[in-house]
Amino acid sequence: MTNSALFAVFSAALILLGSYHLGSARRRAGRMSQQLAGSSPLRRLWLPARFYTSRNLLWQFRFAGVCAIITGLMMALVAYLEYHRA
Repeated sequence: MTNSALFAVFSAALILLGSYHLGSARRRAGRMSQQLAGSSPLRRLWLPARFYTSRNLLWQFRFAGVCAIITGLMMALVAYLEYHRA
């Protein structure tokens, strides 16, 4: 019973976090691309500034949000299976 509750709480947290990540992706991508466009190469991890365009960062943030939601759904399934196993 304890494991299923733990997985349920973590799954809810991941789903909420992923939803927030998707919702705020456009705003954060624009802000981060402005910060990294004129920054030093060391801060950009030696990658050219074209890797930090708003469009590229938007897709990276969207992908991370979707991954968090999928992970949360998988953890919810594990919580359900753990609850019915006990």
